[in-house]
Amino acid sequence: MASAAHILRMPDKSKFYPKTTKDGRWTVRIFTGRGPDSHVGDFATEEEAKDWIWTKSKDWEAAYSPDIPNDSLAVCDPSNSPSRS
Repeated sequence: MASAAHILRMPDKSKFYPKTTKDGRWTVRIFTGRGPDSHVGDFATEEEAKDWIWTKSKDWEAAYSPDIPNDSLAVCDPSNSPSRS
């Protein structure tokens, strides 16, 4: 059985979602569970935003959250995106 201290050290999974911007372009919304949402990129299409998620999200996580192992990432289906603006 894991101790409470061990459980507290376990990271939340970051989640990456493509999201439209007010001007009709695309960005990637990142939920880390450790503060405000982050947004990266300025993409012309949803496909480009999804491509960034599949190819760059682990690099982003490693650069901005060194305490989170890359295998803790969760790439999420945009249809399940929380309705936060």
